Amino acid sequence: SGEIDIINTEWENCVTSRSLLYWVIRGDITFLHQPPQSDLVSKLFQAAVYSQYLIIVPFCHLFAKMMRARYGANYFLNAVAGFAAFVTVVVSSGYAEQTALYRIAQSVGCDVPTMTAALDKYSKPMLTRQLVARINVELLAVFKPSKVLKVAFENEALTMKFNYNLSGSDYTTMARKFQSLMTDLYCDMNTQLSRAQFLDLPLDLTQRSQLDQVEMKSRIEPKKCYEAGAFSLGAGLSNGLRLPPN
Repeated sequence: SGEIDIINTEWENCVTSRSLLYWVIRGDITFLHQPPQSDLVSKLFQAAVYSQYLIIVPFCHLFAKMMRARYGANYFLNAVAGFAAFVTVVVSSGYAEQTALYRIAQSVGCDVPTMTAALDKYSKPMLTRQLVARINVELLAVFKPSKVLKVAFENEALTMKFNYNLSGSDYTTMARKFQSLMTDLYCDMNTQLSRAQFLDLPLDLTQRSQLDQVEMKSRIEPKKCYEAGAFSLGAGLSNGLRLPPN
């Protein structure tokens, strides 16, 4: 038993309710919310995935022996051919299945229904806590290898604090670019951060210059996503913003 992963589970419920084919392939699934995996757990999971390729080796051996006994065929070539055929079937079938599931999920329009159902069924504090964890995983992927960019939940808002070893106009320019980028991530409905809009959670940014000892504070709210010029649809990313070491 464990705590339900609210967003993943409600997303799954929405898609299966709107696509019979998706339900036939996936069935009914409930996801559990778990802390980030350690490197050891990730490696063990990968080992379990690739173990299927080891299981087929005895069957390739039997196939090659049978072909050699029946037709006098080369043992090594037939063993390799059998293994290659197995890998091809596994990889291609897995790719086809994942592609079909992805296209179905993207076509049914479950972004809003997922969050609506989540808010109807679960408490806001629980949903907020899980969402914060999901956002931080997303930020780690976007700003990798930086591990200092994280959001927290304070005073009914998401908060993010960042320090720069910059001063003067360099600090001001970088802070404004970063604010633009975070506005994009907050308003783009394809991000985890955008789900904060459904919970009426603004994002409070505090950017501090350690050299000048000054701060730039800003608040990103849902209404900002509809203001002309505020949301640039990825302009921050497309401009190649790179954060300096803090």
